[in-house]
Amino acid sequence: MARLVGLLIVAFLFLLVVRSVSGIRDLFRKARESDRRVRERQGGEMVEDPVCRTYIPKSSAVQKTISGKTYYFCSRKCADAFSGN
Repeated sequence: MARLVGLLIVAFLFLLVVRSVSGIRDLFRKARESDRRVRERQGGEMVEDPVCRTYIPKSSAVQKTISGKTYYFCSRKCADAFSGN
C-alpha cells in the first residue's frame, strides 16, 4: 500500500512538473509573438545601415540599388556616402 501511495505521489509530481514546463514554454511563445507584433507595428523588418551601422525599419529606410543589390540607409546622407564596397 505504501508503495502505491509513493508511486501516486511521484506520478502527481511528474504531471505537475510537465504542466509547469508547458506553461513556461507557452509564456515564452506568447512573449516572442508579442515582440513580433510590436516590431510589425513599428515598421516591420529591421535592416542595418551599412554606413553608420544603425538599425532602421525597412519600411522607412532610404533604398539604393547598386549592381542589382538593394541597400538600406537611415538617411540620404548615408546613402550618398556609401561606396558599395
